[in-house]
Amino acid sequence: GGRSISPLGASKRTVYRLAALFSLDSLGGGFVVQSLLALWLFQRFDLSVATTGTIFFWSGLFSAFSQLAAPRLAARIGLVQTMVFTHLPANLFLIATPFMPTLPLAIATLLARSLVSSMDVPARTSYVMAVVSPEERPAAASVTNVPRSLASALGPFPAGYLLGLSTFGWPLVIGGTLKAVYDLLLLAMFHKLKPPEERDGETERRRDGQAERLVRWIGCRGRSGFGLTRTVRRSRTPWRREPRESSTAARSQPTPYPAPTRTSAGRLTRGPRRSRRRPRGGRSDRATTR
Repeated sequence: GGRSISPLGASKRTVYRLAALFSLDSLGGGFVVQSLLALWLFQRFDLSVATTGTIFFWSGLFSAFSQLAAPRLAARIGLVQTMVFTHLPANLFLIATPFMPTLPLAIATLLARSLVSSMDVPARTSYVMAVVSPEERPAAASVTNVPRSLASALGPFPAGYLLGLSTFGWPLVIGGTLKAVYDLLLLAMFHKLKPPEERDGETERRRDGQAERLVRWIGCRGRSGFGLTRTVRRSRTPWRREPRESSTAARSQPTPYPAPTRTSAGRLTRGPRRSRRRPRGGRSDRATTR
């Protein structure tokens, strides 16, 4: 008599939105499956089957090794940013391929696409598993993968029809456009929804930055003598204000009289007349010397 629990609970809306976006990406990928891509290379550039197989070999090799760099990049910029900022350039390369006038340029764009096209695969899997609870992960994996498989089956039919009409490569343009729209929608809808690990990492980095600024501020205040030094922001040049002497210290030091001098007639004079201004202490020079 246990209570029945739904496979998807609080994360149902998030998983459904991700499944819709992943289906759009798979629909675009269905336009550029390898068989149709090989057919387009043969129609457009009269490429042999052996050369096409060599291109696909290096393309798959680049895609496999590029996934090894995805975890390090995700740790630096985040999972969503890794998916978007690596997948979007790959789609731009795919769109640019039909516009290449020669075979070497077309092969170069295809290989450049393969360098970054698969870096989103580990980041996508990790993101789906991170934004749901552990109990919902099996259901989330099935809900996001089944629609992707169905959507990818729809692409080859219109792609083959377009290749029969023209050799320009419209399936590559349409597929790359759909996948680029997926990247932009993913960034717009999920850039604020971060996994718990990324939120904890940002909080820790923010605290470390605040502590470092506090230590620097304390060090600057200690060197400046707590108020005796001030830095002007506009000129970036420090100016120093010396502390005032106390009135008692000023009164305790007698004001020296000018030394007597001898004139040409042999008389002694007392030198130039002294100022009659009173010192800061409030007494006259004569009273101070007493």
